[in-house]
Amino acid sequence: MDRPRRRRRADRPDARALERGRPTEGQQPDADPVALVLIHPDTETALTSTLLCARARIHGAWTDPYRLLTHALAGRALPPDIDLST
Repeated sequence: MDRPRRRRRADRPDARALERGRPTEGQQPDADPVALVLIHPDTETALTSTLLCARARIHGAWTDPYRLLTHALAGRALPPDIDLST
């Protein structure tokens, strides 16, 4: 039996990029900020530990055209001091 896919989200850490993320296991549906793990847009490999992301920074459901805007595809890491919680 296949495991159900968790919803993928497009998160906007800054004005020039979108990142692909998924909520952590057991995340409450109304949580704000949301605990997310950013994932590679092609391989679904986790790129970060858990990040807190304000709901206002969640752009919407992930779609494939967003992959061109990700740090991972460009071979760049997110800044170490990134704060998505507000």
